[in-house]
Amino acid sequence: TWKALEAVVVDSVENKTWLYCADTDQIRAEAEARARELAAPYECNAAPLTPVVRHRLFINDMIVDVIERPFGYCMWSSWHPDVSPMLSSIAKGLGGRWKPRFRNWLVPVALGPELLRQLRLLAERFTQSGHQSR
Repeated sequence: TWKALEAVVVDSVENKTWLYCADTDQIRAEAEARARELAAPYECNAAPLTPVVRHRLFINDMIVDVIERPFGYCMWSSWHPDVSPMLSSIAKGLGGRWKPRFRNWLVPVALGPELLRQLRLLAERFTQSGHQSR
């Protein structure tokens, strides 16, 4: 049919070759200039990333990570039957809240240094009582 023939000859790109190959370097240079021209009014005003401060402690041979964030101190550890209840108690005592989405405790910024102090004391207590600790 004429429709099928038109589709193959006019619309299809198969079995076609360029009779004239345009200057690709010139096309590329024009495209880059146009892209820069369009992008010029837009500036990136993103705030610089603040470096992440991470405190890693070992309590009863278990990793406890405390990460300082602008909105609070995040405390994370895996579950341990001897240690986890103590960590929860420390966090709750400092006004911390459990964040199930991230599986960590979030302690207010003002109490972050106290959190670290209590965790270091707990790590020392486990070390002195003969439990394995790094």
